[in-house]
Amino acid sequence: MNRKRLALTASLTAAAVVLEASPIRFPFPLLPFLVFDFGEIPAFVLALAYGPYEATASALGLAAVLFALGQFVPIGPIYKLLAVESAILGIWAGLRFGQGFAFIVSTLIRTAVMTVANLLLVELFMPGFLQFVPDIPFMNALTALAVLLILFNILQNALSFGVAAAIVKRVGRILL
Repeated sequence: MNRKRLALTASLTAAAVVLEASPIRFPFPLLPFLVFDFGEIPAFVLALAYGPYEATASALGLAAVLFALGQFVPIGPIYKLLAVESAILGIWAGLRFGQGFAFIVSTLIRTAVMTVANLLLVELFMPGFLQFVPDIPFMNALTALAVLLILFNILQNALSFGVAAAIVKRVGRILL
C-alpha cells in the first residue's frame, strides 16, 4: 500500500469512527434495535476506489474502535465487521462486471451472512427476543425475523453502496 492509499485509508477510517459515533442514525421501524447508519460508507468508498485490502483495513479499524468504546461488545463490533466485510467481498467479486453487478452481489452476500448470523444469535443466545418481533400474517416469529432482517440489510446496503458510489464518481480522480 503506497503512502497515498495508506493516508486515505487512515483518513476514511477516522471518518467511519466519527460517522459511527454520530447521533445521526435512523431506527428501522419494524425492528428498532437495527439502525441505519453511515459508518460503513468509508469502507465502501475504499472498496470501490481501491479494492478489498484497504476496505478491510478500514472495517477492522472501525471494529477495533467500537470494541474500545464498548459499543454493545462483543456483538455490535463483530456484527458490524461481518456486515461490512461480507459487502466488501461482494463488491470485490462483482466489480469487474460493473458497479450495478457489484451492488447486487454485495447485497446478496451481506444479506445472507447477516440473516444467518442474526438468526443464530437469536436462536442460541436470545430466544426470548422473538416475542418482540412484529406479527406478519402466515409467518412464525423466526420467519418474520428473517424477512425483516433481509429487508433491513438490503436497505442498509443500498444506502451505503449508493452514497459511496456517488462519492467515488464525484471525487474518483482525486482518490486514484
